[in-house]
Amino acid sequence: MPILHVRALPTHDPTDVRSVVEGLCEDVAAATGIALAEISVTWTWLAAGHYATGGTAGAAQAEDEHPILVDVLVADRHPQERIERLLLAVADGLGRRTEVTRENVVVTAVPVRSGHVLGRGRIERW
Repeated sequence: MPILHVRALPTHDPTDVRSVVEGLCEDVAAATGIALAEISVTWTWLAAGHYATGGTAGAAQAEDEHPILVDVLVADRHPQERIERLLLAVADGLGRRTEVTRENVVVTAVPVRSGHVLGRGRIERW
């Protein structure tokens, strides 16, 4: 853990999702010191018209509207300063690797308590 779930509208230009998700893993590891092997990223495309902001549904990912949405499941053991570095690394990484700016990314940390995750066939504790 952390586990990042990225959601975005279709892009105007093709996005190499594989490169983006792999790069985000590396960005988070570099910014936080969390082992690369512990970081996971998923990417989900939202169908055109299935995401509204301010009452308007978007058809495609724009540079300055309908922000890319990222939920980050993260162990609640990390200090606030590390969480902030993680959030910034995700926004910066998406800004470098996609057609949107860092300012059009919303990243939400979702703290997860010890004993509230089953992974590798066992309850994870920290």
